[in-house]
Amino acid sequence: MNKSHHKTNTNNLQYDTISCSLRQLHLSRAKLKASSQTSALLSGFAMVALVELDLGSSSGTALPISRSVLLAFAICTTLLVSVHLLALMMSTCILPHMDSVLNVRSLEVINESPHVRMRWYIELAWCFSTVVGLLLFLLEIAIVFWIKFTAVQESSVPWITTGLLALIFVVFIGFTYTFYNKLSLHKYELSKGRLEDLQQYFSKMQPDRDIDIENGIQLEKTDKVTSHNIQII
Repeated sequence: MNKSHHKTNTNNLQYDTISCSLRQLHLSRAKLKASSQTSALLSGFAMVALVELDLGSSSGTALPISRSVLLAFAICTTLLVSVHLLALMMSTCILPHMDSVLNVRSLEVINESPHVRMRWYIELAWCFSTVVGLLLFLLEIAIVFWIKFTAVQESSVPWITTGLLALIFVVFIGFTYTFYNKLSLHKYELSKGRLEDLQQYFSKMQPDRDIDIENGIQLEKTDKVTSHNIQII
């Protein structure tokens, strides 16, 4: 009976481990696909804005655009395209290896996927595409407004658009902070739940020992209630 119960618990533990790895694999794949699509779209928009931007005036005279605005436009466009191309390159290189594992449709080959070893590259591509890239795109829009409306001698319009974009920038930062804060709390609660399940599994296997999850110590129970031998895990 104990052997059967032990085998059942072991199978459940292995199933939970495989399920966690499979969910992580699908999440990493979804991040890379979203990063590749977003980066390809926004880098294309940036290149179109650079090509279509007419720095000449209809009257043939030089535009009253300051050198600092043009320099900011050049730097922002270069960073925007470079960041998105880096994210696109990472996604393009990693995605085929993950798709090849998922196409096998076997849980035994999940460990062959590089999503764990290349986790930092996946997170970096996700950050480049959805955080840094979007912030640079907002800045790019503001600079294009300055160039376009300065060319038609509308000095008040760029300030209005800049104020609106600044408000959107604040909302963007607030949402990003709130989202990742709640996501971190959610992952912490899930991890704590898994640790509690492991503690219950360990307690069933070795009733004479207990684990303190919060402090990460192993307690050895004795006949005396007041005496415990504490061993650091």
